[in-house]
Amino acid sequence: MSEVAARHAALCAAVRAYLGGAFGALPAARGLGPRLGGALVLAVGARALDATGADEPLEVEVILAPAEWERLRAEARPQDLAVLDPTPGAAVHLSIRGEAWLRDRLAECPGLWLRQRAAVVQDPRAALEPLVRQALEGFRLRLAREVESAYRDLREGFDGADLTLDPVGRTALLGRAAAAALALPLLCRGEPYPPPRWLAWYLAQVVPDGELLAGLAARALGGRVVERQAHAALRRLVEEGLDRAGYGESLVRVYSALA
Repeated sequence: MSEVAARHAALCAAVRAYLGGAFGALPAARGLGPRLGGALVLAVGARALDATGADEPLEVEVILAPAEWERLRAEARPQDLAVLDPTPGAAVHLSIRGEAWLRDRLAECPGLWLRQRAAVVQDPRAALEPLVRQALEGFRLRLAREVESAYRDLREGFDGADLTLDPVGRTALLGRAAAAALALPLLCRGEPYPPPRWLAWYLAQVVPDGELLAGLAARALGGRVVERQAHAALRRLVEEGLDRAGYGESLVRVYSALA
């Protein structure tokens, strides 16, 4: 058994033990209980991604079929659909949602990436695989637009940050630019990118220059002004990758729009 499979197996066992034990004492269990057997249950987040997340809360998503979700939502209080159980040593964040909510999350790169790596606790209706497959098809259809949008964020963010007097606006521009710089190499590989929290970590694992790119992005962000040398090196590496992936024409079109 691989390290990931072993981690997921242990995580699934922990989720089952929680749902069959401590969760039963919470108000949310009254409405969910009869419906739990037919639900898709996922463990997501740090615990599913990496053993270093072992001390973080257990993040659980319970996804109900549309009809069951509508019935539960009509019966339950809103606070019972998102549970934070802070039991010492076993904190759990549990969200109860419908399939439409999951589709919306899968329609965005970070949400798709995260749930591709979820631990599947149970899936009695075999719902997850077709939803992910459909989301991947949608991602591939919009991939060129994702690349253009990220490149625009990269250019506008770093180029505009030093012209922005508002510190909040500057921070927002720089954060978006750095995230785009780290997302673009993954998009060039034809794959979704993760949420910001795991972006540099994942990039370093799968892209040969990933650590270098993350370091340059951090340097470009530092100080009161953008570090131009780091920014230039970062942009050069990203644009070389875009060119190799066949996005040179898109680069020219976006650059012309920004000029």
